[in-house]
Amino acid sequence: MGLEQSRLEIIDYNQVTNKMTKKFWKEPEYLEHVCNRQYEGHGTYNIEKAIPFLRIYFDKIVKNNENSLTVLEVGSGNGYNTNLLAEKFDNVKIIATDLQKFNPNYYQIDQLVSHEAVNKYGSEADVLLLISPPCVGFMDYYAIKSYENVESKKEKYLIFVGEMGASDGSKGIYHYLIDGEIWNLVCRNLFHHGTDLFGGNIEKEVFLFKLA
Repeated sequence: MGLEQSRLEIIDYNQVTNKMTKKFWKEPEYLEHVCNRQYEGHGTYNIEKAIPFLRIYFDKIVKNNENSLTVLEVGSGNGYNTNLLAEKFDNVKIIATDLQKFNPNYYQIDQLVSHEAVNKYGSEADVLLLISPPCVGFMDYYAIKSYENVESKKEKYLIFVGEMGASDGSKGIYHYLIDGEIWNLVCRNLFHHGTDLFGGNIEKEVFLFKLA
């Protein structure tokens, strides 16, 4: 399915997840997904070209009377990209989490499934960060929905890095975030454009949302 068609999908998440009681992370389709594999010396893919846009986004979120941000990343993998961000942004504290433990790893990772990570750390986070979440299972949706509901005195922001609604993110997540009424799109920037093996478009973007 092409990028454009994939992004047209509308999913009733309450139904397909049984109101977030479905343990997708234990199903073979999710456990065997290629994006769950991590290799030495790099993350799921190179996010260097996304760094300038992330810098702009972080600057937008920083309050006038604050000098730092707390970012909660779910699905951090081996932490390679997390470590890259930590090196680039001195004023950003990153709490990194992932269900799996990888060796080698490049950052301190708290081993938690996505929504459990949000329940534990969401109240202290300014931003929920998702970099290339799997396109099978509902890791991204569970995290986002939990972040919406977590009690916090802070404004809530979401940054999604990848081909949202196609090769990155669960089915229907593009419609949920872009066309729904819960999140407002602040800005989006394309950092990689190419074609896949079948000649279809590949569009890797950085999206910034704010909870409505």
